[in-house]
Amino acid sequence: MEEESRVTELKVSRDDGVTWQRRKVNMEDLSESGLHPGEMFQYQGERYLVGMRDGELGVEKVERPGVKKKPASRRK
Repeated sequence: MEEESRVTELKVSRDDGVTWQRRKVNMEDLSESGLHPGEMFQYQGERYLVGMRDGELGVEKVERPGVKKKPASRRK
């Protein structure tokens, strides 16, 4: 049986997060994802920048200045 690809709908930006569009992206294989170097996308509340590394697509998490995550609450 053929394995299904991991297609996810993401918010993608070509202008550093000024405008966003929704796009279905194959997250199983970045080379087949439809993403391009210089694009930014949001995934599970985090932002990532698409770039080239050693001739292959790669992603890097983008730290947003002034945005701090709340510490995880502890149960007693």
